[in-house]
Amino acid sequence: MENKVGYTRRNFFVPIPKVTDLAKYNEQLLILCDEDMKREHYKIKEQICDLFKNDKECFLPLPNTPFKVSKLEKVKTDKYSFFPFENNTYSSNPSYPKEDLWIEITADEIRVLNEKYELITIHNRSYEILTKPIVHWVEYLPAIVRKPFSFMHVEYFKTLPDIWQSYFKNNDRVENRKMLDVLVPLILESKLDEATTALEIMDKNAPTDADSFLACYRSLTEDPIYLPEVTTDNTPPQIPYVSDLSIYTSLMDLQEEVM
Repeated sequence: MENKVGYTRRNFFVPIPKVTDLAKYNEQLLILCDEDMKREHYKIKEQICDLFKNDKECFLPLPNTPFKVSKLEKVKTDKYSFFPFENNTYSSNPSYPKEDLWIEITADEIRVLNEKYELITIHNRSYEILTKPIVHWVEYLPAIVRKPFSFMHVEYFKTLPDIWQSYFKNNDRVENRKMLDVLVPLILESKLDEATTALEIMDKNAPTDADSFLACYRSLTEDPIYLPEVTTDNTPPQIPYVSDLSIYTSLMDLQEEVM
């Protein structure tokens, strides 16, 4: 066993790998290990994969419920609903300021739970020491709408398409508040791309306000509604109007004669 640990370390962890996604790295490592078994055992002189297949036949069945590799810790949020863990600060949800919460800690995730152990949000666990909090800003957008000026100073604002950043920078607070009331529900529904397309169309044709933007967005994303034709016994007959453009032709001929 100890020899195998040394073999694995020398062959798969030298030089020391840089891991940015632990789950993805483990998948790649498993593939390398499976490939490595396609060789002859140094002592038994048989394929290692065949020896392993024989071993598996003697294995006991796995439990029906997977073993949860995690630990629970209680944390206290601040007035912004943020909480500290190790050397970083994480967000929970704006609905939980100055409250006791549980965090379920795994090797690569931090799952935030309320006191009833209901899931609030999930963060990727950071092993680096960061200077700024780790925040799921989308969850905080409904609270940010109440203070539209602060919206341009959060990290999430920098991730928006340039056309949205330009819009909010070039409009006053009142108009920005109206647009945020329209835009935030679309972001929460993961429809930012469609909203951006609508803004681009509006930006080319006319000054954009929240009401005009919403009308344009709906014209792009919703099917037109055709009202049914209603007639009664008292409905007057409709005589189709046919345009007669011949008079314009006569006027053009007359103009040429005068000239």
